[in-house]
Amino acid sequence: MRSLLNIFVISILFISCRHIKSQYPEDPLDYFDKQVKIRPDVVLNLERYGILKPNRILKDDSLLIVQNQDQDRFISVVNLHSGRKNDLIPLGSGPREVLSLTSLSRFGVSSVSAIDYQTGRFITVDLSRYDRLPENVVDFCQLNNKDRNLAMAVIGSSVFTVGFYKEGRYRIHDLKSGKSRTFLSYPGHPESKQMSGLLNSILYASNTLKLSPDGKKLACANLQGAILDICRVDQQHQRIDSVTRLVFYYPKADLSETGSVPVAYHRDNKLAFCDMDVSNTAIYALYSGKTFEEAGLKMEYADNLLVFDWQGRPKVMYKLKIPLTCITYDEKENAIYGVGYQPEAVLVRYRLNR
Repeated sequence: MRSLLNIFVISILFISCRHIKSQYPEDPLDYFDKQVKIRPDVVLNLERYGILKPNRILKDDSLLIVQNQDQDRFISVVNLHSGRKNDLIPLGSGPREVLSLTSLSRFGVSSVSAIDYQTGRFITVDLSRYDRLPENVVDFCQLNNKDRNLAMAVIGSSVFTVGFYKEGRYRIHDLKSGKSRTFLSYPGHPESKQMSGLLNSILYASNTLKLSPDGKKLACANLQGAILDICRVDQQHQRIDSVTRLVFYYPKADLSETGSVPVAYHRDNKLAFCDMDVSNTAIYALYSGKTFEEAGLKMEYADNLLVFDWQGRPKVMYKLKIPLTCITYDEKENAIYGVGYQPEAVLVRYRLNR
């Protein structure tokens, strides 16, 4: 189970939220008329590089960037041409160490970024110097350390996040001014029409957040419920407006405003979007549809790649021969790279149809 599912509860004020009725089929697969089977290529055995539990990946030309789980270094960078690897960002409480890495995002040209959940520090990794000593590659700056940020996307000096926010769903942090603003409401839940901000933020804590490369569009896909938010971003990257919210199904969970366990997901809750990536023209969402009851921890092995346009309309659904747990899109190759298991962790490539 992903580390993001081990949710820490924080105390925030009570607010009401708006319940949005679903106008989409309960099964996201029924939203698509066209299904295409595509064959995988196994590119790399990740375990041979000591990468045992990859949590997220990005690809930058020949570099594969891996966010590790349960290892002593949070980031591994592998050159797919030379085979050279460098491990960065050690686990720890020191000034150049990190306690809990919760997100991985592209950041400008030849850089990636992440956030330390525990401290609120914003971390950048210079990929052009990835093979040098870590202190010459990784930089840190402080966001509002009162925030608990769980997923992130960034462009320029604007950091877009979701997390445990009482005020609303999304937040934009300005790295230059240090200020932040909150936008849009939570999805709510049909079992509780007057949910507090605390309960909403816990229920919808596990997400993937992505900005289009042109910085004009934002997508957020939820893990526990099949809910996809599509938004537009203003030219200055200082405002978020909703385009549409696709609600296929809400999470199955017991909810409590006052109990010691505010959110308890049901064993028959279908895991939804395990990961997502985007281009300027499409959203690529990795969908599971499996339950813990039927698949155990393998419910995160997803074999459906759902492709939407930026209006939320269905484009095509790909059936994956090797299920994946996380993905990244390579625009030059028009291919999805992902992590699969055979049973060791491997890097898999799926070339998509033009």
